[in-house]
Amino acid sequence: MLAIKAEECTTAPILLSLFRHECQRVIADRFVCCEDHGWFNKSLTQVLRELVDPHLVSAVQHDFCFVDFLREAPEPAEYEEVNVIEAPKVYEMVHSLEVLTEKLKQFHNRFNETVTGSPRDLVFFNDAVMHIIKVNVNDSRGPICTRTPVLELWISRILRTPGGSALLIGVSGSGQRSLSRLASFIAGYKTFQIVLTRSYGVSNLLEDIKLLYKTAGADGIGITFIFTDSDIREESFLEYINHILSSGEVPSLFSREELGEITECLLPVMKREFPHHPPTFDHLYEYFISRCRRNLHVILCFSPVGDKFRMRSLKFPALFSGCTMDWFSQWSMQDLLEVSGHCLSGFHIACSSEVKSHVIEAMGVIHDKMSEICASYFHRFRRRTYVTPKSYLSFINGYKNIYAEKWKHITEQAELMNKVADLTRVSQTLVSVLDRLPLQPSVVASGSQEALSESSNTGRERFRRERQSEFSSRSISPHGPSVVEFPLILPPESGEAFSDVPSEDILGPESNHILT
Repeated sequence: MLAIKAEECTTAPILLSLFRHECQRVIADRFVCCEDHGWFNKSLTQVLRELVDPHLVSAVQHDFCFVDFLREAPEPAEYEEVNVIEAPKVYEMVHSLEVLTEKLKQFHNRFNETVTGSPRDLVFFNDAVMHIIKVNVNDSRGPICTRTPVLELWISRILRTPGGSALLIGVSGSGQRSLSRLASFIAGYKTFQIVLTRSYGVSNLLEDIKLLYKTAGADGIGITFIFTDSDIREESFLEYINHILSSGEVPSLFSREELGEITECLLPVMKREFPHHPPTFDHLYEYFISRCRRNLHVILCFSPVGDKFRMRSLKFPALFSGCTMDWFSQWSMQDLLEVSGHCLSGFHIACSSEVKSHVIEAMGVIHDKMSEICASYFHRFRRRTYVTPKSYLSFINGYKNIYAEKWKHITEQAELMNKVADLTRVSQTLVSVLDRLPLQPSVVASGSQEALSESSNTGRERFRRERQSEFSSRSISPHGPSVVEFPLILPPESGEAFSDVPSEDILGPESNHILT
């Protein structure tokens, strides 16, 4: 409550809303069932009515929340550099979740621009936004935030505390890692997660922890270490995480030479921050560990399924005592409808808007019924079966893939039927034409005779012109007519057609004094 400034807390309703908000974050967020949350809200309301003003109870009934990342960075002056201006971190009340959701969407778009590969598509419903508030950890450097509106606010709250760490408990696919990355981006921190290989072991983990400590302690840069239960190749990994969360010091992590190099680099930094401390090795090492604990934030993403979660809580108590727990419960029906509506909003479905809204509603109803059936299955057979948010997203994507496949198949079949219909019309036209031809045999016969006669006359006339041009080109001797032997050459296959034609018709009238 001391994080808020007097300018942001000017009335009694705002003060009571801040009190209610802090009580929910510190006490109610550790509850695991809805009955406990209902008891807490009822008891808090009763306390406010009895010990404060009953008329002010209605002013704090709404789920107001407080964050410190709503302000935008001021415009730089002409003589200032752009990269040195940061947005002010003012802890203030959010009067509307719509405003907060819009702000988170802006951070999400900026985060996608910095991520390589395909962008992450997140749906900011109310529970998600509150989770981001809880896990956002911010020291003097800046804030952090996570994914869905409610969830992101919880994560943001954790990260805004120096040395704050979070234990996100939920089944696989609930979005713990996505929310943590977004919250770390909002706070301005780096994000680190180990990369498992076949040969990854304790030595590799220690090297990664060395890198984290050098970044947080030597360089003084805020960094978020995301560690999931799938990263636990060996149970001994949790021993080192337990040391980080309990004392902040991992035994035998650095050699004497490495510590000497680190403390030598931190000497001028410690003199500026603590000028009265003597620059001994012990003081420098203690300063190094304090910077590591302040700048290194651990976010554990564990699943409560099975006995391993209970056994790890007994073996490694700092995993629970050194973290703020945040339970990722089952999505409500309203959350399911918002997610399905977001996934199907840009997807083409050949139906009206009313039918599409029914499809979106059916998605949420089916998933909710499956959750009830899983609970009934456990009561009957004492065996756990889970339907997670990841399975719900897979269900929606499977529906979209099957619909797109069937739509493509039906479209291809419709195009094929259109082609068949065109071919049918052409064949019917040809049949009708062929049916009319045998009914007029005389017309066909007369047309064939005329065509044959015209062809014969045309050939005879062409041959006559050619022979005339050939004879006209010859010169007549002055000594008188002479005998010219000229073989009569007829066109091929036309001898019968010209056998009864007089020679003068073929050679012309000049042939009388040429032929003998």
